[in-house]
Amino acid sequence: MLPMTILRRLYCVLENSKDDVLKKYEQLQDSKVKNIEPILNRVADTISTIRADFTFIKLKADPENVAANLSPPE
Repeated sequence: MLPMTILRRLYCVLENSKDDVLKKYEQLQDSKVKNIEPILNRVADTISTIRADFTFIKLKADPENVAANLSPPE
């Protein structure tokens, strides 16, 4: 229960900047910048960002696959 509470809180904090971060992430994909994290963090004005198109609502909608949905793609 605690991990989901923390995940939800992080999502709430980062949700407002998600669209801007995704837009900047797309712009940087073809650039020569090797470490894009500091740039994305500045866009979000945080020390972390959401780059996935996945949302907490989508996670809740698929309770049988929560672990698989939280795992990074292979």
